[in-house]
Amino acid sequence: MPVGIVTATQGTLLAIIQHACLRTGLPMPNSEAGSSDPQILQLLALLEEEGNDLAKRGPWQGVTFEATLTTVATASQGALTTIASNGFRYIKNNTIWDRTNKLPICGPMDAPE
Repeated sequence: MPVGIVTATQGTLLAIIQHACLRTGLPMPNSEAGSSDPQILQLLALLEEEGNDLAKRGPWQGVTFEATLTTVATASQGALTTIASNGFRYIKNNTIWDRTNKLPICGPMDAPE
């Protein structure tokens, strides 16, 4: 494989950082986790910013997660961020199901409703 090409199977965070280091002349780290190197921390921050930007562009399968909720007999079922803790942003329309009765849960409601 040519030097400097990151394939889909190598698309780990470390591989992306190493690729960026190779292209910018920075020393390549062996690990990005727990690094105190200011340049590696800057690359991590830039990758996080780009990842958040990409996630906002659409409902990509790679950033779509499933959560399971067992309801209880109270008005409040808890905060959605605790129910769906994988970086919850919003619920995709027509994706909530009652698996016991095999029925869709209607929603969301518009402002007047």
